Amino acid sequence: MSDLTMELTVQTLTTSEAFEKVRELAREIWPPTFSSILSDAQIEYMLDMMYAPEVFLEEQARGIIWELILNADGQAIGYVSWDCNANGAGKLHKIYLRLQYHGLGLGTKILQYVKNRCRQLGCQTLQLNVNKQNWKAIRSYRKNGFQIIESATNDIGNGFVMDDYVMRCDLTREQQIPREINPSKQLPET
Repeated sequence: MSDLTMELTVQTLTTSEAFEKVRELAREIWPPTFSSILSDAQIEYMLDMMYAPEVFLEEQARGIIWELILNADGQAIGYVSWDCNANGAGKLHKIYLRLQYHGLGLGTKILQYVKNRCRQLGCQTLQLNVNKQNWKAIRSYRKNGFQIIESATNDIGNGFVMDDYVMRCDLTREQQIPREINPSKQLPET
């Protein structure tokens, strides 16, 4: 079943209070997404490490953009974080949807939105890291123009590692697709 016609809106987050919704979504999405790949202890450690309010503020200060993905009813169904540096390289840090929205083509729609925004900001490439065992995500990224460029294993502390592929998409080879996600409508941050 495909629902590429579903209206989506992004809400850019600017306060740690607004970021709390992302933390709630991450705690809902991560366990079922990663339970077959990571231990419960590593999932909990990574959630605490990556979604602490001070991390959001540090990332925001470095220019990383955090956005909630809202459906037509204004309900948060996922989130994305990304940035574009002065060297023309974009980085997709996170992209997650509630499980009931998987398989509808919405991840592709969000990826296209980020690609378009990066192009508008002068990026020529978009890069991401993905767990080597997350085959569903790897297939989706490949389908959306990303290629594996290297393998990266990073010690994240507490005896855990992130064992990822680094994937990159050449934004100069793709045609910009018309925007299908509405920019933030100045919704109140809750």
